[in-house]
Amino acid sequence: MNPLAAIPAVFDMARARPGKRPARAARESSKYNDAFDAQVKSKGGDPSNIGIETEYNEPKSTKQGIMQMLGLDKGDPSDFGANAPIDGAPGDYRVKINPNADEAFLAHEYGHIAASQAGFGKLVRNLRDNPALTKALGQASLGAPLALAALIPGDDDLAPALAASYLAASPRLLDEAFATQNAIQIMNRAGSRATLGQGGKLAGAYLSYLGAPLAAGLAGQIGGNLADDELTSILGYGE
Repeated sequence: MNPLAAIPAVFDMARARPGKRPARAARESSKYNDAFDAQVKSKGGDPSNIGIETEYNEPKSTKQGIMQMLGLDKGDPSDFGANAPIDGAPGDYRVKINPNADEAFLAHEYGHIAASQAGFGKLVRNLRDNPALTKALGQASLGAPLALAALIPGDDDLAPALAASYLAASPRLLDEAFATQNAIQIMNRAGSRATLGQGGKLAGAYLSYLGAPLAAGLAGQIGGNLADDELTSILGYGE
């Protein structure tokens, strides 16, 4: 996550005191467990094959938590919201969460797991978790817009450059979108329908993921146009 693009979400994920609907209470509720199982089934998965280990991480203060999420303080920036398969334990996952954070963020991590159990969601998650592909797509998110902008004469190449950048980032963006969609459905199944504020926090967190491809696309487009201008001056076309 790019924390600067999701300030409300960051404040909530790093809070030192529990909010109105904290993650700990949701995690310890049988309603949430039942809702997760039902959501997994709805996606074609088998909840009996899934185990979730919860790792609670509380910041010393909200300020310290925010600094940690920004990478400006010691500690893992993902301590307050992340999920990953447990090595050597097929079907088991570890969810890291601040127990004081809004339950919506816990539901989001559950949403990642539910979405990845079958079908297209599983394919997208496998693509995102592929280290070699992740590295290649990261390079492509800048390289593709750069190449397009250099090859297209003139400066009317922003849309193709941005499209190439977002295409390269699509596994991450799709995975996050699926997680948010499943989070809302899990909350509804648990009888804890998301409020407008909770929906806004999830939306803000998702929008933060759109920032990196946008920056890469713009950088590639600017760099490509500089190269395009150099070619124009050297070769003399377009004058």
